[in-house]
Amino acid sequence: MFRGKVFDAWLEAWQALSSMAKKRATNAPQQPEHPVQPQLEKMTDTLVCLLEAIDNLREDFQWAVQNGRIIVQMHDEQRQHIGSTIPLFTEGDAVRFWHNGREYEGEVTTVNDAENTARVHLFQADEEVTARQDDLTTIDPDPLRRQATESIPSEATPPTAAPQQSPQTRTTGSLF
Repeated sequence: MFRGKVFDAWLEAWQALSSMAKKRATNAPQQPEHPVQPQLEKMTDTLVCLLEAIDNLREDFQWAVQNGRIIVQMHDEQRQHIGSTIPLFTEGDAVRFWHNGREYEGEVTTVNDAENTARVHLFQADEEVTARQDDLTTIDPDPLRRQATESIPSEATPPTAAPQQSPQTRTTGSLF
């Protein structure tokens, strides 16, 4: 079960106090219960139920992450357009960023997502520097390069000829 150390200590102390109170109740004459005790018991039961629900949610979420079954749907369309997408960089991307008070352009040589850094080969200085990925902006390739890298539509590809059969094996619908 998912519990914090503070709650575990509190629950253990509460259970110890409860067991001590029960022992005293059996040994001593009936005393009126403290006015706060019913509220504390109700609060304890509520907290235990909440912790069980949180634990079930955690297990379900963990299962979903491990099995790739997460679909995030935002119900408030206004909130969907608030955040911008996070740029993902790969080796070979042309980027622009500020380094030592000057704007540089370069090519990403290595990416370290765990540390949010990238090694960039600077075009102007012919050296490699490490930069934070948050500081990098992608430079769009020029239009001619973009046209060359785009895929050719299927209508523009020439049709392929069907393989021809040899005259000896070619047959028609009738023999006469």
